[in-house]
Amino acid sequence: MKYTVIKSTSYIDKNIVKKSVNFNSRNNFIGYLLTIFDNDTVRTLCRIFYIGTSKHWQGANVFWQIDDAGKVRSGKIIHYNPETGKRGKQITWVHSVLKYEDFNLKQCLYGLHRIRNCKNKIIGIVESEKTAIIMTGLALSKGIMKNYTWLATGSLNMFKSEMLKTLKKYKIVLYPDLGIKSKNSITPFLQWENKTDNLKKQG
Repeated sequence: MKYTVIKSTSYIDKNIVKKSVNFNSRNNFIGYLLTIFDNDTVRTLCRIFYIGTSKHWQGANVFWQIDDAGKVRSGKIIHYNPETGKRGKQITWVHSVLKYEDFNLKQCLYGLHRIRNCKNKIIGIVESEKTAIIMTGLALSKGIMKNYTWLATGSLNMFKSEMLKTLKKYKIVLYPDLGIKSKNSITPFLQWENKTDNLKKQG
């Protein structure tokens, strides 16, 4: 008989997260947010989402994945253009940069820690972390869709049942990217739509 060994989820010390969060740092993504929102709104977004800065690349941003128990799964490091908000092609993870051995990354929805204070709100799920932050900023500054708590899958393929288990008691509305249909694949919108029937059956 063969046995499958299930490795426990690895975590990162939250003190590392706290040290990375600095509104006054040279963070290109924060710089971009300041072209959209006022200082107070951006400060609040930095606090809500623990928007971090990495020295791995000059001006690089860290999207910390913090679960509903407040534990830090890891942080995704991405470099952004401060004027256009477009991200670079290179992506890495904090645990890789810190060279943690035998680190078992089990991703969660970006912003999942926010549901601990979520009362009778609708969960809006988008693909990118940037979109979740901007939609939250619009709610704070303009009152747009302020009854939503915005979370992100982090990538197109991370929309799956294991990522949604903690949200069963909430009303969830999906906002997939429209995308462009190619010869070898359907649009992101249709990919997410095709998964919804099975997910509804699972509750």
